[in-house]
Amino acid sequence: MHKKASYTRVKYKQQILELANTYLRTRPSDPKLVYCSFTKIEANEDYTVVTLYWDTFNSGMRGDFTTSFDSNMPRLRSFMAQALKVRAVPYFILAYDGQYEAQAIIENILVVEKFPVTRPTA
Repeated sequence: MHKKASYTRVKYKQQILELANTYLRTRPSDPKLVYCSFTKIEANEDYTVVTLYWDTFNSGMRGDFTTSFDSNMPRLRSFMAQALKVRAVPYFILAYDGQYEAQAIIENILVVEKFPVTRPTA
């Protein structure tokens, strides 16, 4: 049987994800990163390595975003250390998550099949 994650682990992951997105919105040295967002997070047992999955609406500029992320990693780690008030900041691995591309493909299939596509309103 799969062991259920503890509440504190789930909250810590959520806090890392929110802080990483806050960094993208407020402090990047490259303004292109404002158009990216982190979508989900995976971490090992002791949180020494964290995989941040990111996506953007402009998939044509993925390579540019990757180089921008590489140059901003030290700043992100510093921001995380200050915000989380920890000494041992996890090592971040970035992975592309093509959820917006997948959504567009599904919507195109639905249009071809003549199913109406409804979008949720905010």
